[in-house]
Amino acid sequence: MNKKYTALLVFAAMLFWTCQHTVADLTSLKDTFSSRNGSNESRGMDGDCGSCHEHKSGSQKITLGGTLYKADKSTLYKNGGVINLYSQSGGQGTLLKTIQVDNVGNFYSNANYILSTPYYVEVVSAAGDTMYMGQSLANGSCGSCHGKTTDNIFVK
Repeated sequence: MNKKYTALLVFAAMLFWTCQHTVADLTSLKDTFSSRNGSNESRGMDGDCGSCHEHKSGSQKITLGGTLYKADKSTLYKNGGVINLYSQSGGQGTLLKTIQVDNVGNFYSNANYILSTPYYVEVVSAAGDTMYMGQSLANGSCGSCHGKTTDNIFVK
């Protein structure tokens, strides 16, 4: 193999490796438990999921969680909705993770979210109506901002 071809092959491999790791490592987004459409396992929620599921003993650790509401921002959106995480805003780029909304109106996952990687949120109703979060996630405790300093998470 000539030196020019070898150098080009090494450069291409380095470029592929670098580009491959600018998006979240998808294997890290596997979870051992998460919300599912039709499930009644979660509890009624008012506030920040992480306040119990990150700090108190006896609760399963949730790395991303929140509650979805209908367009009136006060009625729970139960069952059928999904939360999608993308690598770019507005539902663009790579779909990294889908979390289903349960029958209580909650969504949660214990996947290993690397928050230095930007995750952009798309909320989709069972009818296909879509809402987008304007900026990337700051943390996985959605209720630490939503319902306090910003509107509840909602979809039509």
